[in-house]
Amino acid sequence: MVYGIVVAGGQGTRLGRKKQFLDLAGSPVWRWSVNTLRDAGVDRVFLVVPAEDVSEITRSVEMDDIPVRVVPGGQTRFHSVRNGLGAIGREVFGLDPFAAGSAPSPSQAKAWVAVHDAARPFVSASDVRAVIRTAKETGAAILARPCADTVKRVEDGCIRGTLPRHSLWLAETPQVFRLDWMWEAYRPGVSPAEATDDAWVMEQAGHTVQVVASTAENRKITTPADWAWAQMWAEHVRKGAMMDADRSRI
Repeated sequence: MVYGIVVAGGQGTRLGRKKQFLDLAGSPVWRWSVNTLRDAGVDRVFLVVPAEDVSEITRSVEMDDIPVRVVPGGQTRFHSVRNGLGAIGREVFGLDPFAAGSAPSPSQAKAWVAVHDAARPFVSASDVRAVIRTAKETGAAILARPCADTVKRVEDGCIRGTLPRHSLWLAETPQVFRLDWMWEAYRPGVSPAEATDDAWVMEQAGHTVQVVASTAENRKITTPADWAWAQMWAEHVRKGAMMDADRSRI
């Protein structure tokens, strides 16, 4: 089984609005991500949103009959993912995975979790399937893109060095891991201060994480410029889907 956690718990500080709830070509941003995970074969999806939005999003999900479970987020991304992992434990396996003395069973060791940022609505289903396939082979894998730009190390506004970009990759999502590994890595007591992504957490737990090259557009919506681009790209995607549907009827 593969479970999905779509992280939509941010406050949209840099954009000035909660980007995950904005309308993108007729659907909220988060729904694009949920739909793609489902299209890629993820068995059950948990949508993590700010606690104050749980009731409203739950009503919307129930009204539209969307197969997703809404979960309240936490103070940081780390805590939001942990809340999603806890929901999987309680609702699928009937246990609190972070309770003292809890230990994974063989069935849980054969389950997988794909964590995806709601703010990456254009990830392709084929890329999601590729990351899941690699994670099942190795235990841990993320979608990433080779760095195409020259990267400078800067201190006090001055360049202090140039990093060799041949070894640099830009991490994306989804990031897929064995469920039992995630439960162990996200136990209370782990410091989330530097946890900007889940791969970092797994690295700190001693796991080797494989990289799968992203083959399609998977830009993250962060700034107003990103949002302007996303609206244009969403229309491009929507029109392409309509043309495909028209051709299939011929």
